[in-house]
Amino acid sequence: ALETIVTPKATTPSAMMPASSATATSAGAPVRATSPRNSARKRAAIIAGVLVPVVAIAVLFAKRTPRQPDRVGADPLDTTVRTIGIVDLEYSGGDSLIARAATEAVRTAILGSSRLFTFTRPNQISFYRWAFDLADNELPTADSAAATLSRLGGHVVARGRVTRLGPSYTFGIEFSAVGPSSPPIPGVTTTATDSTQLAASIQRFAADVRAALDRAAPRMTAAPRFGLATTSSLEALRLYQDGQAIAFGPRGDWGASVARYRDAVRVDSTFAPGWRQIAVNLLNEGVRRSEQIAAIERAFAERHRVKSWERGLIEGSYYNAFEQSDKVIVALDSAVRRGEGNAIHNTALAYSYMGEGEIAERFFGRNWQINRGFGNGGANYHAVLLGLGRIAEADSVLAIGERRTPNSLFVVTGRLRRLTVTRNYPAERTLLGTLAPADTVAAASTVRSTAARTSGLVAATLGRGADVDRETENVAQVMLAFESPGDALRVRLAGLTALADLGQPAPALTERARSLLRDTPFAPLHSLDRPHAAAFDLWMSLGETREAARVLAEWDKDLVGKYATIDAHARTIARADLALASGKPGDALAGYRGALKTRCAACLRPRIARAFESLQRPDSAIVAYEAYLRSTNPYQLPSDARELARTYKRLGELYEAKGDTKRAIQRYGDFVELWKDADAVLQPNVTAVRERITKLLRKSG
Repeated sequence: ALETIVTPKATTPSAMMPASSATATSAGAPVRATSPRNSARKRAAIIAGVLVPVVAIAVLFAKRTPRQPDRVGADPLDTTVRTIGIVDLEYSGGDSLIARAATEAVRTAILGSSRLFTFTRPNQISFYRWAFDLADNELPTADSAAATLSRLGGHVVARGRVTRLGPSYTFGIEFSAVGPSSPPIPGVTTTATDSTQLAASIQRFAADVRAALDRAAPRMTAAPRFGLATTSSLEALRLYQDGQAIAFGPRGDWGASVARYRDAVRVDSTFAPGWRQIAVNLLNEGVRRSEQIAAIERAFAERHRVKSWERGLIEGSYYNAFEQSDKVIVALDSAVRRGEGNAIHNTALAYSYMGEGEIAERFFGRNWQINRGFGNGGANYHAVLLGLGRIAEADSVLAIGERRTPNSLFVVTGRLRRLTVTRNYPAERTLLGTLAPADTVAAASTVRSTAARTSGLVAATLGRGADVDRETENVAQVMLAFESPGDALRVRLAGLTALADLGQPAPALTERARSLLRDTPFAPLHSLDRPHAAAFDLWMSLGETREAARVLAEWDKDLVGKYATIDAHARTIARADLALASGKPGDALAGYRGALKTRCAACLRPRIARAFESLQRPDSAIVAYEAYLRSTNPYQLPSDARELARTYKRLGELYEAKGDTKRAIQRYGDFVELWKDADAVLQPNVTAVRERITKLLRKSG
């Protein structure tokens, strides 16, 4: 059944129901005796009435496997795929098997049409598979199918009903156009006079439906793909599918899609999938967390209105928003067992957030077998393979994306991650220069913010402070375009943190920070939109531990009650940072180790190394630093922006102190290579390390 339109169940008056075999009489009226022979005849008739429909249905179901369309006689130039959404035919007599048999017969007949048709089904993956089987004869994927599905045309929703009146069955179907270019299609009705004619009547009914659609097919033109979501409004559904096309098209413009989803929920305020998409796409864009939470709470409250597979996705997104990955997995379990692609993908994400890369890979891989494309699912599968060090497999996945959608956001992100894991940041900087410029208004907001954010992090890694400042402001402008001052403040504070880590003068940065906080104070912002983490990191980088402690206290105070699980992991790390700065390295080490179950456990290794150094355990510190450098985690760029240069330099110092000249020279050399084109203000550091290398080379002969 197409779980797209909520169709009220038909209620049949009792007069339409078959008469009971035992008829009540008026009081006092004689009851006619029934002979044994008459009773036997009645029993035989009842058995026949049951067995004949069941046998007919069994035959129909045995033949229900859809076949490839017979293209004989079809226009060879007509390759448009037309989408027909079939709602299960309702049966008002009580036995839904007959209605299901009729639906399957209709579906099989349409798929055998000389015209190209496909079905939207409860499971999105089935929908995409039919589209590709019919259009391109290849196994599809929800993500890579975007380009082909954008050509799907002539969307039609079919609503059917089977009505029983006495011994007869009437099959009827009506068509409603969804796409603006869909032509009107007349309804079809067929009647079986009794149960012995069921099989023939269902086949005739299916053939008539096929003929009606064949006649209409030439007038169907291309239209956006049909989104799957439960709503009582076709207008809300149209807006929803517009949002889907924007969010999951090649540009992957999550931010721009939000406007369409907002319009959809204005039309149908109970539209739970629409509310969910608002939350998901704002999360993907990285803006307006208060609206994310409000939207997913609204979806959660309305989830009883939708089908079970949608309900699981909504519950999974709800628990993900509250950073409860274990509950995400439970919520999605039934949909995963049904093979629902989105649920499998989101379960994989939950495991990856918990630091369970091996388990996440199995789920991502399963989703990849269903959806062999390179959208969000393919990009995440590529990322988890990189994180596990399975580089060759990751490269093969990316190669498929390169062939299918070579310039999509997801493929470009994959290329950037591939360079990140090898820490080839000069090449990554060059690749970023080929993306849409951050100041190009026509560029998708997601592309602009992704390019600018990544460029800023790469610049920080390479020691280029002016570039950090420029790209920080580019990202902040994207945040302001979303009317999200809290996110713009977060980005700007993070930019100052990067400059502090590069060694720029603390007094000037402190004044800039206080100016930003005066212009955008925390108080008017929603508690979920206050950039506590960015403010904490900045004050710690500036050595202002008292200010950092104050921010952490406010952070804890703002996230209580139902918000208590939000940022819990980040706050654990912040408390460990404060412990280390306060001379409590043992407490800090325990805190960092407790936070290792995360998507980038390697990102915590430099912190752990510094805790070991404070505990006078230099060998353990070296092991932790080296573990960080061996990481192939695709999400390590933000950590590299802060930690990579000083890790190289500090390892050189530790090896030198230990008398390991060869390794000291190697790590000092890594530092010099990384910062060879750094800002002039940083070059004295580079020069000093070069001198250390020269002395060590002389010493070693």
